[in-house]
Amino acid sequence: MSKKNKKLMCAVYLSVDVPEKEIQDKEEKQFRYIKDYCKGNGLKIVKSYHRAGLSRCEMQKHFVELARQIEVDELQAVVIANSRYISCGVYDLYMKVGRIAAAGGKVYSVDEGLLELPIQ
Repeated sequence: MSKKNKKLMCAVYLSVDVPEKEIQDKEEKQFRYIKDYCKGNGLKIVKSYHRAGLSRCEMQKHFVELARQIEVDELQAVVIANSRYISCGVYDLYMKVGRIAAAGGKVYSVDEGLLELPIQ
């Protein structure tokens, strides 16, 4: 495969806001939704992370780990279903996307496309 057509290695971040007994079913649906997006956009899923009812603090730790993996070239991108599932507001979203961008990676949202920081 040529460098131009090489797929980006990505991690999927699954996060749903449902009662605990419904998490597995909703995450499976979300994974299929994200998987279809990846297939059509040149992204290869190599890892997945599950929020699964964890606190926002634990989610921050996940994003620190994702950024570390991008820095050491294990990953190149993170794919989510929608930004509202990973953030509690604009500031929080900028922090997460900024952390990944600073590490050299990209954040894709199935519903919103490539999440970018306009700051260079």
